[in-house]
Amino acid sequence: MMRRPEFIARHGRCPSGWIGRLIATLMARETSQANQTALDLLQIAPDHAVLEVGFGHGRTLACAAKLAVSGRVAGVDISPAMVAMARDFNRDLVKQGLVELSLIDSPELPFDADSFDRVLSVHTLYFWANPVDHLKEIRRVMKANARIVMGFRPASDQARREFPSTLYTFYDVDEVSAMLASAEFTNIELASNAQQERDVAFVIGTC
Repeated sequence: MMRRPEFIARHGRCPSGWIGRLIATLMARETSQANQTALDLLQIAPDHAVLEVGFGHGRTLACAAKLAVSGRVAGVDISPAMVAMARDFNRDLVKQGLVELSLIDSPELPFDADSFDRVLSVHTLYFWANPVDHLKEIRRVMKANARIVMGFRPASDQARREFPSTLYTFYDVDEVSAMLASAEFTNIELASNAQQERDVAFVIGTC
């Protein structure tokens, strides 16, 4: 497979303009199974507060809201275009106060400590300059015994061939597990029973 052009990869990291919205629409289809697997692994209860880090197109937030019917769903993303796209897709949920969207990067989350029962982040790890800093901040806003699910494409020669190293940094499962441990997560495990979609791995941790 050909290496993804760098200007396309930049939109993968932070979509902007009509090209970014188009790519996000395509990605919504390509990553739908991975996002659904992450939601399944979270085991969301009706009263849970759920946070998605890097929500992109916003469709996963809508799915989470159907599960946390008496809880709370929030998301953060660094792309103004994705915040606008997610707000359009979740217009009614946002109006009803059931989904909250924030334009911000994950090292500076706009939430109090002990706010969330469940956190998911799928295909965002590659873009974090210092993943442990992001994970420590995510842990800060999680409640005791809360669960996090990280979905990512593990490091491989193929992944490195397909995506420019100037924008994407791939990690293997052991590295991601070590990052979670450094951020003081516990009960860290690879979801071995998760359906694999385009070589996506899922690592779970708890507070």
